[in-house]
Amino acid sequence: MNNVTKLSLAFLFGAVGVVRLIPHPERTSHGFGELFHTTSDPHAAQMRILPGSDEEHFTVVETQGKNCKPHWDNICAPPYHYHTFQNETFEVTKGMIKIKLDGEELVLRKGDGPLTIPHGHHHTFIKAGNDDMEVLVTLRPNPGNKGQRFFPNLFGTIRDKGPSLPQILYIFCTNGVRLSDIPWPIHEVMCVATRVVAPILGYRHEYPEYEWKE
Repeated sequence: MNNVTKLSLAFLFGAVGVVRLIPHPERTSHGFGELFHTTSDPHAAQMRILPGSDEEHFTVVETQGKNCKPHWDNICAPPYHYHTFQNETFEVTKGMIKIKLDGEELVLRKGDGPLTIPHGHHHTFIKAGNDDMEVLVTLRPNPGNKGQRFFPNLFGTIRDKGPSLPQILYIFCTNGVRLSDIPWPIHEVMCVATRVVAPILGYRHEYPEYEWKE
């Protein structure tokens, strides 16, 4: 092992040690039915877990209020993404929703019935118009009750002072969520690396404080 390699390894382990000394945000518990703020604005977007979920499906209610704006660069729009194994169904119960699906835009209104987006298809959504929007979002299948852990851990870490990039990637990668703006091969390499590095840095993809209880 040459000196450059030794110095590189020493720097790497030293950096990991420093990062692990940085205190992580204090974690708070979430209870069933609690509204998760999906943005830093409590008057913007919120999500609530519904009872009755199992390994076949998982359903949440998302609302977007007055501080959500009907355009894609608004904080209420989830990042453009796709699921590696889950199909996602949207059913509007109030107002209108605008969905971007594989680059095309469509509007779904209350009474239009459900729209299912198969896994592997790129999508995001935002309310359409100025009125409040409410939509049922169902993910199928839900092996190991992943949904009940994914959303509480994602928004729990966001609520508790905000997560780091390794934390977000770790939660996404272990739950089959991929960001559309990152090319597939690069994203998969990032997921492999994150699964190795994140635990070393002291991160988990789920925390007991965020355990979902019906």
